[in-house]
Amino acid sequence: MYMYIILLGWILGISFMGAQTPQYLSLYLALTFGLSFLLWVFKYFKFSSTNKPAFKYISLMMIGIFSYLSGVYYADHALEKRLALRPLQNNQTQHMVYIQSINKIKLNDQTQENNQSLRQQKQLKIIQQRVIVLIPNQQPIQMLMYVNDQQAELIKLGHYYQVTGQFKAVHGYAVEGTFDKEKWFLQENLLGILNA
Repeated sequence: MYMYIILLGWILGISFMGAQTPQYLSLYLALTFGLSFLLWVFKYFKFSSTNKPAFKYISLMMIGIFSYLSGVYYADHALEKRLALRPLQNNQTQHMVYIQSINKIKLNDQTQENNQSLRQQKQLKIIQQRVIVLIPNQQPIQMLMYVNDQQAELIKLGHYYQVTGQFKAVHGYAVEGTFDKEKWFLQENLLGILNA
């Protein structure tokens, strides 16, 4: 039963990644650890009150809360570590990239005309390619690279390329109810956009 409570608390804690964490999370974590340890000591030395159902419920609750707070702390630390890897400036870069997955075609409409046939002729194909950017003395990061038709013909799966392009940091909207591109990029483990 204790293992189920520990795992459930851990899963709930990790599922709140990115949510606002309590201000005194470390203090709460230390207090619940201390109380859980104290309850375990009472049970280990078989005090008379350890056989009561109230003691079992309290110990399960303390262990669950400790496990939940541990999951929240771990998730918050992992998110901060991952966000520290992403570059925040829009600048011209030259990096080595590795093509790990197959690209996706995105149609980009460059015209305001109403005529359907003219519109189809002027649509440009832009290729979305997930790449792993290899930065010297740093951990490799995943980005979404945009290339045109001619560049896409040169790119082959499983190869390394030296790419020069404009890096764009991804920012989400501050308006509620809109698609949050920044959050989607984080969920997909993408840390930016590279226009090659």
